Parts: sequence; structure tokens; C-alpha cells
Amino acid sequence: MPPASPAPNICSEPGQPATIGICVLGQVDFQTGEVLRPVKDVTISGFRLRDFPDAGILAFGAKDATFRDNVALNDDEYGITAFTSTGTRMLFNRASGAEEAGFYIGDSPHADATLVGNIATDSPFGILWRNAEAGRAVHNLVHGNCVGIMVLSGIPGLPGTAGGLSMHANVIRANTRPCEESEEGPALSGVGIAIAGAHDNRVTGNRITGNVPRARPRSRAAWRW
Repeated sequence: MPPASPAPNICSEPGQPATIGICVLGQVDFQTGEVLRPVKDVTISGFRLRDFPDAGILAFGAKDATFRDNVALNDDEYGITAFTSTGTRMLFNRASGAEEAGFYIGDSPHADATLVGNIATDSPFGILWRNAEAGRAVHNLVHGNCVGIMVLSGIPGLPGTAGGLSMHANVIRANTRPCEESEEGPALSGVGIAIAGAHDNRVTGNRITGNVPRARPRSRAAWRW
């Protein structure tokens, strides 16, 4: 007997084409955003995902999920992302051409996330931590974005906390791509690492070179935090 059809959620809408390449979803009350039961110990490895309207890989309500050796190309929002999750590991992946962030850890007050050996390029943000606390980014290559690595405590006008992050031994170079000003944020270009409203972060031993803003931003769809 086939399983019951799932209720509409962030991963799928009945009768609609998929907007996310691979979705890892715990049991979540989407009215409140509360994770009722996390999905645990999932590993996604060796996939190539491209041109999805939302994200290449998305986790929501996950614990100790591992994303390793995947490639996410030209996805309309995120390459690889985890929301309201803890213990996420993003290892040796490549994300390029996302409309928002190549790698994104968000809305995770106990993130304890690890990003090691990833390549992030040609996106507004190579690596974005937003409303996420505890984690490390080590030995990542981040280039060709508007901002290489961004740590952000919240969306403008909304509360949030971020911090307790370690960024060590990353190569962050030539992030010269322009992002135009939009309703969601200011114009950005030429930023290696940016930290806004976040606490207790350590930035050590990174190689940050050639992050020069481009004078005239090219036309681009509006990006969002």
C-alpha cells in the first residue's frame, strides 16, 4: 500500500513541480516554526543539482545532517542550506550561481555547524550565517561573490542573534561581483568577510585578497537576506 500523501510543506506542493533538488525535513509545525521531531543522521553525498527554483539541497529541522561532495549550480535561491537545524556538516561541496547564497546556515540558535573544504562562487553571498550560533568554517575557497562570508544577526527590522563562530584558514579572494541595492538590502561588492550585529566570533589565519568593489553593478534580480 503506498504511503499517505504528505501535507503541503516547504519541500513540496501537491501537483506542483519540485522547487528543491533534495529536501531533508523533520516533523515541523509550520504554523509556529517549531521542530516537533528532528530528522537525524541523514547523509547526502555525490549529487549534482542545478537550475532549481529554490535550493539545490535544503534541510529544515535536521540534526547531524551531512552534505558531502555535492555540486549545486544556478539554483534560484540557495545552493546548499540548513534552517532550524543543529550539527549540520557541509563538507567538500561546490555551490555556484545561486541567487542568494551558495552555503547558508539560518535560524539556528544551536547550529553547531561545520563547513570544511567547500567552494562557493558567483553568488551574492558565498557563505551566509544568519541568526545562527556556534559553528566553524575552515579551509573553504570563496571567490567571485559580492560578499565572501557574511555573519548577520537578523533581517533588518526583525530580531535575531548570531555568533560563536570560528572562521579559520579560508581563502577568500576576488569577491568583486556587484549586487545592486534592493528593498531587502544595500548595494554590496568587494567584501571578503562581513560581520553585522554578531557576538564572540573568531577570524584567524584566513587569506583575504583582491576583494575590490566593482564600480557599476550589472543588472541582477533583487536578492534577499
